[in-house]
Amino acid sequence: MKGIVYKISGYGLNYYGSTIQPLYERKANHKSHFKCKDNGRNFCTSWLILEKGDDWTIETIEELEFNDIDELRLRESYYQKNNICVNTQKLKTKDELKEYKRVWAEKNRREKGCEIKSEMTKTKDPHYKAEWSKNMRATETDEHKAERLRKRREAYAKKEQTEEQKEKARERARKQREKKQVA
Repeated sequence: MKGIVYKISGYGLNYYGSTIQPLYERKANHKSHFKCKDNGRNFCTSWLILEKGDDWTIETIEELEFNDIDELRLRESYYQKNNICVNTQKLKTKDELKEYKRVWAEKNRREKGCEIKSEMTKTKDPHYKAEWSKNMRATETDEHKAERLRKRREAYAKKEQTEEQKEKARERARKQREKKQVA
């Protein structure tokens, strides 16, 4: 993929960003997001430049090829760290970027009223899976049951067993044969 690291400058201030869009589209997006400010919810620090007037420019700093969008963001971060700018999110490493995304996703889920993974595991019912399995087995058809058991037997047959396990399996099979003969 091809990406661009760009700089918005004006009024003695600089903002660094990155995009996969053509630069003219990105400039239009900055303008439109600034015009319809969402009560500050989606604040972008480029607004510090845009709010001063129309005497600002956007220019390409670097064009690069990348496989992962995080590579582009890390390159953007390089310019933010090594230059004076209005950007407040200055990520340094891939780990910091990963942590930033995790925190952002958690915050976003809270705002939408969704449960967060870490909280879901704390409140999870320990008997849920057993109950779910029991209900699924009770409603499954004979064909599904035969298929499920066939897959289980295949997986069990592929699994390597110790001599002790093999002996226990032989003993169980012998006892079942004896029960059938008695009945």
